Amino acid sequence: MGTPDSNKQKGANMPLTNEQKKKYMETNGCFCSYCGKGDIEGQGLQSDEGSCTGTVYQIVKCNVCKKRWVNLYELIEVMGLEA
Repeated sequence: MGTPDSNKQKGANMPLTNEQKKKYMETNGCFCSYCGKGDIEGQGLQSDEGSCTGTVYQIVKCNVCKKRWVNLYELIEVMGLEA
C-alpha cells in the first residue's frame, strides 16, 4: 500500500505551511489544519503491510472546508498490563 507520502493520492491537498503544522500540533490535532474548525474526522489507523518502521498514519478530513491531510504516529512508549 505505501504511506501517503510515497503514493500520489487522488484529491490530494496543497502542502501545509510550517505555521499550520505548528498550530495543529499545539492543539493536539483537534482542529482543521487549514480552516481551524473542530469538525474533523479521521479514518482508521494504517501502516505499511509487512513493514516494521514504527510509523502509523491516519487520513483526516475536515467536514467544513473538505480538505484532507495525514497524521503520522510513532511508537514512543510501551507499558505492560496485568493479566
